[in-house]
Amino acid sequence: MSLTAYVSALLLWSALHLVWQGALVVAAFSWWQRTMRPSPSMRYRAAVSCVVVLAAAFIINGMTTHFALLENARLGADGAVLAETVGALRPITTMFDRSFDGIAILALVWSVGVVANMLRLALGVWHCARLH
Repeated sequence: MSLTAYVSALLLWSALHLVWQGALVVAAFSWWQRTMRPSPSMRYRAAVSCVVVLAAAFIINGMTTHFALLENARLGADGAVLAETVGALRPITTMFDRSFDGIAILALVWSVGVVANMLRLALGVWHCARLH
């Protein structure tokens, strides 16, 4: 697997898992907000905590994907490629062979957007704290 395909797979799988993890965080936050009736400062702290959890989840997803891809590459490099390993890697490689450019661009744009929004949020929090 080339470096470009590796980075694209890393970003794609991280983003894919962040979608369902984000849905779980939003559902938990909504449930907490409806059942507990928190004060505005408690809601603010919980919302910032949710953003931090999602940022950490994105990083953990990337690390997990990296180790999975690294393990598959190591098995292939030893020359003792198991049939299960080849079967597991085939869908990933054919996915990138068919529409590599579109997936790579979408994953990169999405990741840049996530980082930009996190920085914007951090600057907003800093500005609010400074005004306070």
